[in-house]
Amino acid sequence: MPRAREPGSLDEMDRRILRFLIAYYNEHGRAPTVREIMAQVPGLSSTSVVTYHLRHLKDAGRIDYPQGIARGIEIHDLPRMRAVPKMGYIVAGQPITTEGVTEEQAEDWVTVPLSWLPHPKRRVFALEVRGDSMVDASIHHGDIVILEPVTPEDVRDGDMVAAWLKAEGETTLKCFYREGDTVRLQPANAAYRPIRVPAQDVEIQGRVVAVLRQVQGCRHE
Repeated sequence: MPRAREPGSLDEMDRRILRFLIAYYNEHGRAPTVREIMAQVPGLSSTSVVTYHLRHLKDAGRIDYPQGIARGIEIHDLPRMRAVPKMGYIVAGQPITTEGVTEEQAEDWVTVPLSWLPHPKRRVFALEVRGDSMVDASIHHGDIVILEPVTPEDVRDGDMVAAWLKAEGETTLKCFYREGDTVRLQPANAAYRPIRVPAQDVEIQGRVVAVLRQVQGCRHE
């Protein structure tokens, strides 16, 4: 059984269960059962452990949990949110795969308002931005971009995309433009040059539909 914690504080499992509750409610319009929570949230070994965390979420003022009612969990101030799998960073690495994403495969999850998404039921994924090549488009180091997978035919000039550069073996976040048989990947920072590559050497892995900003506090003088 987890150790006692300070009233009102949430640990990682509390937050994981709360994200699952929000995602489940927004998808199904009702709360999950304790057994569904145990089956779907990794790391839960028994219904008693689920109950412990639900009680803690209740004590923290995040949910109502009337025991004895199978689907009686109510989330306080429930926004219409969606849980989105975070698949890593938009830096050099292997191509991003989002087919059949599960919580075990995702690096983490973020929640976004459904109103941010152009198609609330379409599959989306998240990446954390590394670097400053898109600062003039208000995309900063540490921000989280939400992307939807697209086919080449769906991409339009000016779309901000995650592009896999086959020859270089890396991903990059840039604005997309077709120029004959060439693709121009345009940064939004005058310190960086555009990337021009043959169209067949670029794979578009997603189009940006929303951004989660990492806000920095004021520094002391």
